[in-house]
Amino acid sequence: MALTKRKTMSLDTKLKILQDLRQGLKLSALMKNYELAQTKSTILKAGSSALLKAGSSSHADEQKRVREPLYTDEEKALYQWFLTICSQNVPIIGPILATKTKNLAFLLGRPDFKPEGG
Repeated sequence: MALTKRKTMSLDTKLKILQDLRQGLKLSALMKNYELAQTKSTILKAGSSALLKAGSSSHADEQKRVREPLYTDEEKALYQWFLTICSQNVPIIGPILATKTKNLAFLLGRPDFKPEGG
């Protein structure tokens, strides 16, 4: 059966497939059960360590892709600031967040940092 559509799976589904693989199910049976192409199942098997790491961290189960932030220090500092401001019931809008991000990046030694929306 040829699959014509690209299929995206949640992290939770990918972890279930890896669990089935570890329990000894054959790759061909998994391909039928989850309607996977052979290349997708091989990629999942090869990248199992990264998927297991992502599954054990605080990523959402329905997330399709796992991406690490480029600027981890800035993101952690901004998140702490965000939690503090939210606990004070202060409304936060995009331009305020962008300005604060730029200030934090400057303090952390990245004067050329430009915040982007997203």
